[in-house]
Amino acid sequence: MPLVKFYASLRRLTGLKEKIIPAHSLRQALEALEREFPPLGVYLHGGERGRLIITINGHPHDLAAGLDIPLDETDQVAIFPPISGG
Repeated sequence: MPLVKFYASLRRLTGLKEKIIPAHSLRQALEALEREFPPLGVYLHGGERGRLIITINGHPHDLAAGLDIPLDETDQVAIFPPISGG
């Protein structure tokens, strides 16, 4: 099962640094996370989604490419909230 790591405000939102998720695709992993942590829906849908940063095994995933990316049980998915600066 893939390991999902949370960073910054997502870590505070979930109360976890990481969690093993039973999923065979990125879509399944994100859906399972949203079911367990409904506030994550703000980041997974709508305007925030375009700025959400997801890496799979350290490689950035372009959300425009879709979510039906297969995941192996040894994969690590890192999720970062939108980043802003000034």
